[in-house]
Amino acid sequence: MGRMNNSFLKFFNTNQLKENTDFYQLLRGNSYTVGILMSHASRNAVQDQLLVKASELFSFNNSISWFVILENNCNIEGEIFKNIRETFGHFNILFSADFTVVIKKKKCYFDLYDIYKICYKCNDDRLSIEYKGNWSRENGLSVAERFRLPFVLKRNNFRNSTVNVAAAILNYSPSLNMTMSEYLNDNKRYLQNDFMQRKTYQLMTITQDVFNYSFNLKIEDSWGVYNNGTWTGVIGLINSNDAEFSLSPLRYMTERLHVVSYTPVVHVELVRFLLRHPKRTSIRNIFFEPLAVNVWWCVLALIITTGFLLGIHVYTEYHLYWKMKMLQPNETAATFYQLGPEHKVDFVVLTILETAFMQGPSPEQFHANSTRLLLTSVSVFAILLMQFYGGYIVGSLLSETPRTITNLDALYSSSMEIGMEDISYNYDIFNLTSNRVAQKMYKNRICKNGKRNIVTLEEGLQRIAKGSFALHVSLNRAYQLLTDMLTESQFCELQEITFNNPFVTAIGAAKTTPYLKYIKSAVLKFREAGIMKYNDLVWKLPKIDCAALAKDDVEVDLEHFAPVLVFLAFSIMISVWILMLEFLYKRIEKMLHINYENMCRTIRKCLKN
Repeated sequence: MGRMNNSFLKFFNTNQLKENTDFYQLLRGNSYTVGILMSHASRNAVQDQLLVKASELFSFNNSISWFVILENNCNIEGEIFKNIRETFGHFNILFSADFTVVIKKKKCYFDLYDIYKICYKCNDDRLSIEYKGNWSRENGLSVAERFRLPFVLKRNNFRNSTVNVAAAILNYSPSLNMTMSEYLNDNKRYLQNDFMQRKTYQLMTITQDVFNYSFNLKIEDSWGVYNNGTWTGVIGLINSNDAEFSLSPLRYMTERLHVVSYTPVVHVELVRFLLRHPKRTSIRNIFFEPLAVNVWWCVLALIITTGFLLGIHVYTEYHLYWKMKMLQPNETAATFYQLGPEHKVDFVVLTILETAFMQGPSPEQFHANSTRLLLTSVSVFAILLMQFYGGYIVGSLLSETPRTITNLDALYSSSMEIGMEDISYNYDIFNLTSNRVAQKMYKNRICKNGKRNIVTLEEGLQRIAKGSFALHVSLNRAYQLLTDMLTESQFCELQEITFNNPFVTAIGAAKTTPYLKYIKSAVLKFREAGIMKYNDLVWKLPKIDCAALAKDDVEVDLEHFAPVLVFLAFSIMISVWILMLEFLYKRIEKMLHINYENMCRTIRKCLKN
């Protein structure tokens, strides 16, 4: 009576059905459960037609409760079973059927029998008949307790029958030196190949022991595409009832809902952009980062100002101190040139640079207190600046570099190459997304050079390992390969960027299959018992603890040391250029001097004559 609560009841008298009755509407109707009470004691053609139609539509299932009354002329149990098998044995009565046969034994006494077939597609499978209970006017309804259970619990032994199933295997090759069975059951090798298919297959094989059946596996090379009015791949097998359900997880998609029924979630696939984040993304180098641009300009202005002031001090000191000292009788010219400062521009520039780099000039060169105060101030400033500058650089090398390419907008605006793995669901993700940035990225960055950036998994990961490339890929498969391509420090540079939710997958089953509720029940039990979580851990790649990595091998790479080398090379080029100019100048000066002397001799000779 529990099923009748809050229900709409509609009755059909099968004795009054006509040959043109719409049996499809009768059997399916608009309600979830249809109850059919049929007195088949006096058989007629219309009732036979109803049973045949129900068999063709696989309507002998748990969505319809059948209650069929048969007349019995013998009380021997064997004859009763024979009569039931002759009447219903040739129908497709599924093992999920709610089909009760009522045998009238006395005027007000009825025996109830439960009937079903374990392998409804097997021609040699006999109809299973189980005594269910009885009904009498005196005692009412008496039913065995186990028949009050759901059919998933009361019929969970399939007696080693064979079930047709399908799986999509895309990456298997005989060159792997293993059979298909070994490949599907292996969780140690080639995990990047058919990751979610093999993972789900190993989970679902447990149901063989739970329900005592075996799989007849049919391999397809695709999940399924709707083309020219038909489905291909795994979904095509399910739609044509050549397979009861899939062992490969299927995405929840609207276009598939009218073809397959889904179980609860069995696998969550993470498909994201993956890249090696650059250590620094701006033009500024680590040797310029401690100070802002305006601070660097201030430092340069300070050097120029102090150089100008030092020039004034040197000139003043030369005239006020050293010239007076030259007039003293005990001072010689040699002593003056040895100890006295040069009053030239290059001397001033070099002195300022010596002071700025804390390599100050000899104290005997300057005797004016004002000059010494100026040089001391510059030295103190240089010490403070270099302490802060060096401390910042060392600290920045030891600390984790801040990451700026962490979202889709930043990735699109970056100079990195962007691509995607050549796999069917990637096309669906970009074609169906409503994210404008993702749409522009697919059109302008991924497909801008034809299919150059639509690559295989291996090619894409090799480009990630080299750097400056972002790939839209399944993370589960990508990490399996990248562990062999990258060092630990490089692995910690990986950055994930997502713009869509992880897509969930489930087992897909045929609309008419009686196995659906069994698979649903098994998936929920696996989740409750922790079996599904354990299977996830078996297939999960343990990530490196980047926070625990030692910082002993911190180094400045060539990319960030390049400005120092460029500065040195530029200085060398300038010095060589100046050397050439000096050489030319001296050569021209010498030539002019010689020509001048020759001209003077010539003039003197002419004057003498």
